[in-house]
Amino acid sequence: MKVLLDTNVLIEVMKKRLGLGVVDDYFINPIVYGELGYGFVNMGKDLEELDKYLNTRNITCLEIGLTTAKIYANVKVALKNNPIADNDLLVASSAMEYGMKLWTLNKKHFERIKGLGLL
Repeated sequence: MKVLLDTNVLIEVMKKRLGLGVVDDYFINPIVYGELGYGFVNMGKDLEELDKYLNTRNITCLEIGLTTAKIYANVKVALKNNPIADNDLLVASSAMEYGMKLWTLNKKHFERIKGLGLL
């Protein structure tokens, strides 16, 4: 199964409090990369360390394009009375574009998005 990792899951994996299975293919998008990258740089680490970590675990970074933007626009309108942060909407929209499940530790937050599969 192809799985898009939310930032909070990948942080727990990096801290060795969660493990990645061997049968799934794992992905992030540039939003998750940016959030993780901020943490690395803020701790005085180089982004090359993040790249190396992702490469050694075969975690691929997907592109975000027009399809993700269109999904985002529709989901944002659907949730305008009970909004979700834009970064989270972009992560969810990316998972929806690529037909992936989103592995997050914040299911209650994301379960409001119709059509999004969660782990």
